[in-house]
Amino acid sequence: MTKNDETIPVDEPYIGTFTEERCSVGQLSDNCLYIITPSEASLTQEALRLQSDSRRWMTPMRYRFYDYTIETTPSIALDSHPLLRRRVELHGDNLILQMHTPASRRKLFLTARVTAENLNKDLWLAVQTAEHTARQQTAATLKAFATEEPHEFCRLAVKAASRKRFMSEWLVSVMTGLHGAALGIMPSVSMTSIKERLGVKGCITHADRLKSYSRLLANLKEYRRTHDPKIEAELDLVFNSIDPDTWKRFFLGQSPRIQEKLCDFVNPMRMAEESEITLEVCRMKSIDRNRKNDGYYRLFLRKGQETLMVHFSRKNGFVLYLIYLMDRKRNGDTADTLHPDGYRETFCRLYYMTYGLSGEESFDNMMKNHDSDNEMQQRGLYTVLKSIRTDIGITCERMGEPAEPFVLHSTSSHLAILPERIILPQEIMELPDVNTC
Repeated sequence: MTKNDETIPVDEPYIGTFTEERCSVGQLSDNCLYIITPSEASLTQEALRLQSDSRRWMTPMRYRFYDYTIETTPSIALDSHPLLRRRVELHGDNLILQMHTPASRRKLFLTARVTAENLNKDLWLAVQTAEHTARQQTAATLKAFATEEPHEFCRLAVKAASRKRFMSEWLVSVMTGLHGAALGIMPSVSMTSIKERLGVKGCITHADRLKSYSRLLANLKEYRRTHDPKIEAELDLVFNSIDPDTWKRFFLGQSPRIQEKLCDFVNPMRMAEESEITLEVCRMKSIDRNRKNDGYYRLFLRKGQETLMVHFSRKNGFVLYLIYLMDRKRNGDTADTLHPDGYRETFCRLYYMTYGLSGEESFDNMMKNHDSDNEMQQRGLYTVLKSIRTDIGITCERMGEPAEPFVLHSTSSHLAILPERIILPQEIMELPDVNTC
């Protein structure tokens, strides 16, 4: 299911459809290709095969903005995302990619219908769409900042263009375009538009780009005054050529005022500060007879008069999440990467308090072969963290709230929820901090 029409506008994906919603889906991670398929289906088997061989559907990391992963799942809760749910239920889309859009308060999703026979190509097209969108967003953001700090941006841009890396990446972009043409998609829709506006026939050369850099300051001033479309096209040529390294160097070199504006829209704490959800752990009279993972202690999400309980799919998932809540509540903004292997005693005590069972075997199985320096991520711990993200995410989806402040994306991340929005029983808060790391 690809789009081969060479008149595709800039904002059209190479595969599938874009859908915009007000927030992310709770159980999804950014830049992960989720394939909705039964576990026994041939599509699942093909996805698992490609999962272990990313070279078949991704370009090398040095030429990408982001890294991408594949996950298969039988279903995804979309209660609070009606547009996305419509694409899945009515159109049969079985691929969802939640894009990383730090400069936007809304969330962009790519959905498509994929098959086992064409999965390799379909994933490649999805990643190319995500990367093209990331480049467009980066270019637009840089362009906006350059109008405020044109002198500083010009200095960094001209310096970047003179480096060998600029030339090598430009050549790679040409080769990527040829690859795209062979698959029936346009190598760069935006570049075609720029060439048309500039009246250029054939290739825009490296020398042409360098001239555009040298005229950048003058063009910025002139465009402010005239809004000349040809000057705008030359500005777009510069901004569409910016690589991620220049993006980083540009903002590192900015004034504190500009850096503060940037941090305002990329800081994950922003959602935590805006969230009205409180996480409360309550002591119950008994363990649920039907849901054995709902022990004496349970987690509730509260927003105004609405309360939802999180049903954890794993006992060790609830206990590990409880340790993260304790650490965030106690240490506040000083809370840093938590090394679970240093909390064996705390884990076992909480496990017994919650389920009346010994937690030693559960903890050891979770942490087996895990490197405390995170050089190797043990599969058991990864599976537990993934289950936590799913359980919390589904509950946030039911409540219609973004899950970002309440989920853990990796062993190096922590919770962003504000400490004052965490309520824990006194007997849990009085447990000694026995972290040995």
